[in-house]
Amino acid sequence: MLIHNYKPKVIVDYERIAFVEEITNVRITFDMKISASYELENFLDGDYQNFYVLPSGLNVLEVKFDDILPSYIRNIVESYNFKQGSFSKYYFGRKILDCYMR
Repeated sequence: MLIHNYKPKVIVDYERIAFVEEITNVRITFDMKISASYELENFLDGDYQNFYVLPSGLNVLEVKFDDILPSYIRNIVESYNFKQGSFSKYYFGRKILDCYMR
């Protein structure tokens, strides 16, 4: 960071609920209320204006596993109409802030 003079560009804030299935090391997280802010100077005091990245009620579910996803977890995930894809909280935070700052 010092050599290349990298500096923070955005604050990404969210609430997370996490679960771990210890036997097979499956990690499931729900990220909610994902928001972003350019007000870096107020980061430590938490007093900054946030812009939500996703519409209200839309959240990110992430399922991570090492070798095998147990069938009972796969069945639960597949039984819902989830949209599967990649999602970067940082990327979407930057994107939404660019829209607001224009």
